[in-house]
Amino acid sequence: MNEDDTERDNLYAHAERISAELGNMTLELKACIENVNSRSGSGQGDASAPLSKIVRILNNQLQALTNVDATTQDVTTRLEQLTGELSIVLLTWLQTAGLQSFSLSTCAAWD
Repeated sequence: MNEDDTERDNLYAHAERISAELGNMTLELKACIENVNSRSGSGQGDASAPLSKIVRILNNQLQALTNVDATTQDVTTRLEQLTGELSIVLLTWLQTAGLQSFSLSTCAAWD
């Protein structure tokens, strides 16, 4: 693999780790919010009560994390698309360079 392939793979792995961490954080926040809501009867009490303020803050944070998670998923999808496009471009270039019998398994043998 060349340096670009290694960097792309590292970025892809990093995006997957971030996505997994965000998913876990989202689940934890949902559980916390449900716990707070069940204990406080949120939505039925005084909007200026401290617990209601905490619930609003947690809900805002959950929404922000959900947006970040969606963006991470978009980045992961785009990286997958770029990986496929890069493979096609590489193979096309190699074939035009006179290496018709070249395959990606040949690249792996170089590592």
